[in-house]
Amino acid sequence: MAFYTSHIYLEVKKELLSFLKSDPILSIGLYHLRQLSPTDNEFMRQNEYPENGIAVIREVCDPNKNGNDHDEARVHQNHREPIISWWKLQGKQGLVVATPSGIPTLAFGKIYINNEHNPHPPLELLQFIKDLSISQKITVAFYHHYSAYEEELANAEYAWVFGKQESVYIRHIDREYDTTQYTIGAEPKVINSERKSYYQPILHLVMKGFGVKLIRSDDRRPYFHGFNWDDYKF
Repeated sequence: MAFYTSHIYLEVKKELLSFLKSDPILSIGLYHLRQLSPTDNEFMRQNEYPENGIAVIREVCDPNKNGNDHDEARVHQNHREPIISWWKLQGKQGLVVATPSGIPTLAFGKIYINNEHNPHPPLELLQFIKDLSISQKITVAFYHHYSAYEEELANAEYAWVFGKQESVYIRHIDREYDTTQYTIGAEPKVINSERKSYYQPILHLVMKGFGVKLIRSDDRRPYFHGFNWDDYKF
């Protein structure tokens, strides 16, 4: 079974949540992750959040492909999850964004670059997120994870992070399970080449940058599988 995660994470500062709630598009999938007593599994109940928590907007993806629902959108619809079209989020034109030429998907032992079934976000969405980071003076990230089948026979993970430093993190560049970091004006570098007992190292890396400590589980399922988002709806 396929599982997708396509989230925007935002550092929470004064009045930000009211601003997001007033937006007719972003408010559809707005959540506020913070220290609660949720009804999630034992690992997720141990997660630690900063004092103000973080905001999450989900699921942000391509809802159409040749006039039909895209694979990811269809999965979210089947789970009755909110969908926000990334084509409706347009940023300031001319903003420079680090854009690696290839976004790989590892499937059945082979790396596929720019897999048509797992499209990467358009420049307009990334410009929107960067513009939001600049205008609100906060850290904002776009995170994506795709997995399918047991033993992660299909896997993709990447993130754009905008804030004091702009970075792009991508797995499976050139070699299975490598995590590569891209920054503007610097050569890409491999920052992790091990397959850990948890399968989403970029998620943990990004959330750590927001002051969130995710408890690592040995469960082979994707991290947010079974997460009770209703506890955090804003």
